Amino acid sequence: MKKPALALFAMLVLTGSFQTASAASSAQAYIDWDNMSFKLVDYSNGVNAPTLTWSSVNGTVTSSATTMDPNDSGSGNQSRTNFTTALSSETETLLAQSSATRNSSGMYASASSQQGASVVGVNFGTNSASSSASNSGNFQLAGNGLLLISMDWYTYSSGSTGSFYFDPAEWASASISINGSYNGQFNSGSASASYTTAPYLWNSYGPEYQSSTFVMAVFNPGLGVISGSLSATASASAKSLAYADGLTILPVNLNASPVPLPASVWLFGSALFGFLAPRKRKPNVAI
Repeated sequence: MKKPALALFAMLVLTGSFQTASAASSAQAYIDWDNMSFKLVDYSNGVNAPTLTWSSVNGTVTSSATTMDPNDSGSGNQSRTNFTTALSSETETLLAQSSATRNSSGMYASASSQQGASVVGVNFGTNSASSSASNSGNFQLAGNGLLLISMDWYTYSSGSTGSFYFDPAEWASASISINGSYNGQFNSGSASASYTTAPYLWNSYGPEYQSSTFVMAVFNPGLGVISGSLSATASASAKSLAYADGLTILPVNLNASPVPLPASVWLFGSALFGFLAPRKRKPNVAI
């Protein structure tokens, strides 16, 4: 992958710092969208070099979080009609947090939730969080040459260490969706990639991590202009039971300030993640 996995593990450590109860879920998704994702290959020896132009571009980030007891919820969003402006949306409640970012490097979404409530023995429903980050646009390929689009992506989700019987509402899921298509005078095609981690409750094998690369190739023989479209979305969601059984009751001081993480934790986390994270690549190519 072109982007280091440090960003993923750093967020895992950060979401872990929010936990105030015995059960928790978290999910993260990332799509690598930057200038290196789009490469032009000239087949004309400089006579009719290929050019790539964009139109109707848009980027959006959203986040939301809800803690049922004490009741607190929020949401946010940002959008711009370009691929370069940095966008960020972050929503935090006591037992649910979410964030989404979109910049010139890519799109990242995360969500986490924790089990608990301020009253013992009352089921208040679920604490929940969700987020998404996306890019979309139309493109035109002129000249004689090849446009190669490639985007690394990953998804990760983890959940409670408890059992199905004691944590029936504990789950998290991350997903990515990338879709491209093009149409010219002599050729057309499409490519897509999508993946969603199984909600943790249904995954008896532990945390789930998946990574791969989306690939789409568009060739213009130098006759006319090829038009196409491309969209990508990374999203994450998490839910936890809003219930306190005496073991998962919230701390008495609900307004306590969070304790900052020492620098050594980040260094240790990045090293540990390098050993644990598997990598898989399953490119999809369409010409």
